[in-house]
Amino acid sequence: MSTEPPISAGLELVRSPNVNVLLLDDDPVNLHLRGAILRQHGYASVSAMTIEEANQLLDQIDIAVLDYHLGHGKFGTEVALKLRKRRPEDDIADVVVSVTPDMTGSAERNQAMEKVRGVLGSMSAEQRGALEMAYFEGLTHTEIAAKTGEPLGTVKTRIRSGLLALRKVFN
Repeated sequence: MSTEPPISAGLELVRSPNVNVLLLDDDPVNLHLRGAILRQHGYASVSAMTIEEANQLLDQIDIAVLDYHLGHGKFGTEVALKLRKRRPEDDIADVVVSVTPDMTGSAERNQAMEKVRGVLGSMSAEQRGALEMAYFEGLTHTEIAAKTGEPLGTVKTRIRSGLLALRKVFN
């Protein structure tokens, strides 16, 4: 059992449904995961995968979480600059979080992601949708049943069989 404090140790979460967070990332998995985490903590979020999409959302947000390197010579800092120009009266601070790349870990992660994508791609739209709502959107089985109009048992079966299919690929 780890004795390290949780990542959020020392941070006070401000929960407010009136805080809108812009998420900019070129990786849809990161967008889904970050959005789910924010919703669990009471924040509303809007997502963008390109600088152009993000720029269109700047008037709707209070906080921006920007991926630094978006690929193809694009950087999230471009959005921060535009936000500063639009809101010169706001004190906008940059907080940079850097991770040292682990090439072995990165290669393993990429292989695992390809396996997950392959399994998800082979699932029916209904099964894949149920898994995405549960794990990327953070919805409960009951909420998924209400959203889709499917019986709760059907939703549970789809999620369970989807998880078994994923587990089979990694064993």
